[in-house]
Amino acid sequence: MSSYFTDPSSPPDPETLLLALGRCAPLWKSFREETYSRFPQALEVWKYYGAGSGWVMKFLVGNKNLFFVIPLKECFRINFVLGEKAVQRALSTPLPVEVEKTLREGHPYPEGRSISLEISQESDLSLGMEILGIKLLGA
Repeated sequence: MSSYFTDPSSPPDPETLLLALGRCAPLWKSFREETYSRFPQALEVWKYYGAGSGWVMKFLVGNKNLFFVIPLKECFRINFVLGEKAVQRALSTPLPVEVEKTLREGHPYPEGRSISLEISQESDLSLGMEILGIKLLGA
């Protein structure tokens, strides 16, 4: 699913991001605050990935990606790439069946396995924070 923001000449700013997220803006603020509480040195970088993907926000610590955020209308998607140790930690944690299935069956790329979560309600946010915690254990 492509980003809400698709104009290559117009990167999103904080105000337009919150407007696009609408009722889910508080969830985004919570996730962002939690990320910065764990990694105060994290950087947010917007990158345009082309017409098929649009603008995506990368959270970086140094030169390492923590996760990617894809803004959608009234929600957002978080993409994590977990290394093999983080995948094993995740699989030893009680997670929703579809998340476990994605991790077990996902193609193991050199940088890890990808998991994508759509955040539109509080329970989604809790899962996103849990996956972030699992990833950060190995960071």
